[in-house]
Amino acid sequence: MQNFLKVSVFAALVALSGSMEALAADSSPTIGDAHELIGELIGRSMVSYDPERKYLFNNYQGNGCKSSIKGGGYVNQEIDWAAISSVSSGGRVVYVYGSVIEKKGDGSSSISVANVYFVPDEVTEKRLGKAMAFLMNSCAKKSKFD
Repeated sequence: MQNFLKVSVFAALVALSGSMEALAADSSPTIGDAHELIGELIGRSMVSYDPERKYLFNNYQGNGCKSSIKGGGYVNQEIDWAAISSVSSGGRVVYVYGSVIEKKGDGSSSISVANVYFVPDEVTEKRLGKAMAFLMNSCAKKSKFD
């Protein structure tokens, strides 16, 4: 009986340690993970700035709470995720509301407060929306009143 108890305790400890390793491997996403996903989607020509998907974003750089998205020489965006107030999605579109600096090919620039990212399918919509919302939430400036 004592041997059975020792074996049972040992088996439980082994099972628990395996569960702990599995929990450690299943970690929460990071800002770097969000940048990586957005960069991958843009690199695979999955994100455009027009509904017909003729004009694709083709380059993404992200570090910390800043992103740079470039598209075919026409639109280059600089995003400070702390200045974004809302991210939502639906109908194969991701909407980003907040101050985004748009630099045009002619050298002019403007601030856009409503930005739209078109994607080819609902899976990409959900992934891009979640990654952008994660950056917004992770970079939001907190105050004493939050």
